[in-house]
Order: sequence, then C-alpha cells, then structure tokens
Amino acid sequence: MTGDGYYSVAGPYLGTLGASAAIIAIIVGIGGLVAYTPRLASGWYCDHTGHYWNIMIVGLIINFLAVPILALAGHWELAFGVIVFDRMGRALRSPARDAIISHAAEGMGGAGRAFGLHEAMSDIGSMVGPIIVAIMLQANYGYSSAIGVLIIPAFLALVIVFLTMRWYPKPIELEAPSLPITTEEPVKAKLPRLFWIYMLAVGLVAAAFIDFPLISFHISSQDHLQTFWIPVLFAVAMGLDAISAIVFGHFFDRIGMTSVAVVFAMAAFFVPLVFGADPLFMVIGIMLWGLGQGAIGSILRAAVAQLVPRNRRGLGYGIYSSMFGILWFLGSAATGVLYVISIPLMIVTSVGVQFVAIFIFIYVQRQLKKNPDLKCAA
Repeated sequence: MTGDGYYSVAGPYLGTLGASAAIIAIIVGIGGLVAYTPRLASGWYCDHTGHYWNIMIVGLIINFLAVPILALAGHWELAFGVIVFDRMGRALRSPARDAIISHAAEGMGGAGRAFGLHEAMSDIGSMVGPIIVAIMLQANYGYSSAIGVLIIPAFLALVIVFLTMRWYPKPIELEAPSLPITTEEPVKAKLPRLFWIYMLAVGLVAAAFIDFPLISFHISSQDHLQTFWIPVLFAVAMGLDAISAIVFGHFFDRIGMTSVAVVFAMAAFFVPLVFGADPLFMVIGIMLWGLGQGAIGSILRAAVAQLVPRNRRGLGYGIYSSMFGILWFLGSAATGVLYVISIPLMIVTSVGVQFVAIFIFIYVQRQLKKNPDLKCAA
C-alpha cells in the first residue's frame, strides 16, 4: 500500500516539482539501482548470520520514515533523495524476505506457489494504495496529503513483522529439517553455472521492461487520459499482477521455466500498445504490463530457489536483486534517452531485448529437463 501508493503518481508528482521526462527516467533508474545493488551484501549477511528478521525491520523503519519526508518535498531534488532513501530500505530487507519465503515454500507445494502468494498479497496492497491516492486527489487534497496518509500502512507493516519474528525466529528450519546443515557449506559452496546463465536473461528483462513512472508521464503529457485515471489504471494493473502471480506460480511448479518464456512473450507487447496513440490500446498495454509485473514478482524469483542450494539462498537472492537493479538502472536511463530521441526506436529496442531473454529462459528449461540433478530442492 505504501510503496506503490506513492509510486503510482511518482511521475506526475515529480513533474509538478519541475522534473522532465529524462530526469524522471534517470531518477527511477537510480532508485532501482539503490533498491537492488546493496542486496548482494544484505543477502551475504543473512546467510552468514541468520539474522533475517533484524535486517528486515531496519529496512521497514527506513521506509516508514521516508513517507512523510516525501510528502513534504518542495523540490524534485529533495524528492529524488527521499526516493533513493526509501529504495535503500527495500534493498536491506528484500534478500532476507525472499530467503524466508523460499524456506517456507516446501510446505506450500513449491516455490512457484509460495512466491505467487507473496506477490498476490503484495499486490492487494498495491491496488489499495493507489486507489487511496486517487480518492485523495479527486477530493482535491493534493499530492502531499495523498502521499502522507500512506504512513499508516507503513506502521502496520512494522507491527506485523515484529509479530511474525516472534512466531518464527529461525525461518531456515521450515525447510527440510531432516537434511543436515554444515557450517562449511554456506561459505564454500559455489553457485551453479546454470544460475548465472539464468541471471543473464533476468538482467535483459530488467533492462527492457519499462517502468510505470515513464508510462504515466507519457500518458499525462499526451493528454490521452485525465490524471485521476493514472493511479486507477495502476491499481487495475496491480490487480492483474496479483491474480497472474498465483496462476503463473501454479504453472511454474508444473512446467518450470517454460511458463516464464510464455508469459514474457505475451507481456513484451505492452510497449507498442502503451506508447501508441489509442487510449484503448494504452489500457490493454497497461494490463499486459501488469501481467509482466506478476511474472517478475513471482516466477522469476521462484526460479532462483530451484537453481541455488538452500544454504546459499540469501546470497543467491542478493545477486539476483543486485543484477536486476544494475540492469534496471542502465535500461531506465537508456529508455529515457531513447524516449526523447525516438519513441519508435525505444519500442523496438525494448521488445527485441525481451525476446532475447525469452530464448535464454527456454535454454535454461531444456538444460533442467536434460539433467534433473541441476534442480535444487525448494
């Protein structure tokens, strides 16, 4: 509710503070870089200390503090700093969160279902948050009040994590307790070669998948839809994200990486639809964008649990997130430049890179099918 509530209007909000399209794209990219790059160190820390919950709480406190500051920002430079601060909080907590989910996955029937459920629950908040913002804007409260009210769900998130920490102090014990855990394995075990090939495809998806602030800026600057409808469309996309995450997670547990390739083969076409001139096609494109977000939040993460041993999950998810963030930053910056130079060129580049990633996903699935021993228990 908190993160995607303000994120749904980040583009127009930064625009009112004086930021241009190129600046918005770069801000989004830097925010993504900060949100993902530190996760490598955070994941390593989780593996070597087992302090999953402590680092999650620190990250949530940062997010809680960022909300009122962002609401009161009077210049885009300050808003940029707050967004980076908020993303740092996400960077700290995410590897621990994903490792916890992967350990709980065995009792839920598979990593696809576990991460699909997490993405769905997250997206319920991602729907409610933007709707609250839309209602506040429609009532003429302005961006500051609409963003400031989101401090309430930020506080509730902290309370829930404190309670969960008391109930499940050692998450790794949720997974295969009969298997021995050695002290040397977390330090010496190497990540499989197939994991790195998979990460190449993930990086390409991150670079090519255009984020919502630039989409919302394009829609508002072209006067295709009223500003009020932008957070509403974002909420609809998050609803599709939630539903698709559960469906995709189910199919991932049944057919593996093939489901990833199929989803992104469909989602890639959101780019020409969203950046066209027809409002109806824009709406359809945003819906496809939501499906792609569902895959990114669920089955892309679920695959890591199949490719990385359980005692290296923190590092595996840290590497996953860091590479995703670096390529997201480079892709967002390049997208902003291409948007200014030529929108058609930007469209062709984005779709083309995504299809290269699709072929790599297919290759990884074939390797897992040829040698089932490459698949780690999740």
